[in-house]
Amino acid sequence: MTTTETDALTAIYAGISGDDIPAALAHFHPEVVRIEPDDFPGAGTYRGLAELSAHFSKARATWAEGVCRPEQFVAAGDKIVALLHVRVRMKGRDAWTEGRLADVFTFREGKVIEMRTFGERADALAWAGQLATTPDTAALRPFLPTRDLVVSKRFYVALGFTLVLDSDVAILRIGHTSIILHPPIAEGATDNLMLQLMVDDLDAWWARIAALDLPAKFGVPAPKPPQTQPWGLRVAYVVDPAGVLWHIAQRRPGKPHDW
Repeated sequence: MTTTETDALTAIYAGISGDDIPAALAHFHPEVVRIEPDDFPGAGTYRGLAELSAHFSKARATWAEGVCRPEQFVAAGDKIVALLHVRVRMKGRDAWTEGRLADVFTFREGKVIEMRTFGERADALAWAGQLATTPDTAALRPFLPTRDLVVSKRFYVALGFTLVLDSDVAILRIGHTSIILHPPIAEGATDNLMLQLMVDDLDAWWARIAALDLPAKFGVPAPKPPQTQPWGLRVAYVVDPAGVLWHIAQRRPGKPHDW
């Protein structure tokens, strides 16, 4: 993966987002093949610049406004996986639609010769050879001790977690991540226990946290507002009712270890 290639991909998405299809097409090989999956509105295979131009133009014409932004490029042998954030308002609608998907590109002679879209990032990475497709791989769900299970459940629900199991333990989910709260154990179990939550919009998270007045409601230390730390991450700090310290950090484009 070269800077020239990633610059070309960035220009392609800028052209599509800005409704400048000719600018996007400038980076495709004349014999390009574009493949869009069956469950997408533009499903099909498009060959050559004329078909690609018509395909892009038809899709872009349905937008009132929006952006398709690459958040990260991942090298995969002779391929490049673009991890995308798409946020679009379609014509005739007030609501915005957004999602995270991926395109896989192959270059020839400095131009894109193949472009494949995947609705799931993991599928794109697996197809490109970057992820093992181990069927028994599961999510990592840490157990967090509590001093008062009921209070801790209320705290995490207030932060935006969804309670998916309420029993002797509580499972709460946010995004693709879950935590398992369990009843009190030995004193000091949460000493020096820290978790990191990577988010796309730290300022929005902070606005929510600040509005909750967590110290008054839950007796926790005052959260610390976002600041850029010496290691480069912009982080806000929140302590839960059992003393667990959360680092809520802003993801950075082009930093694979932020994902």
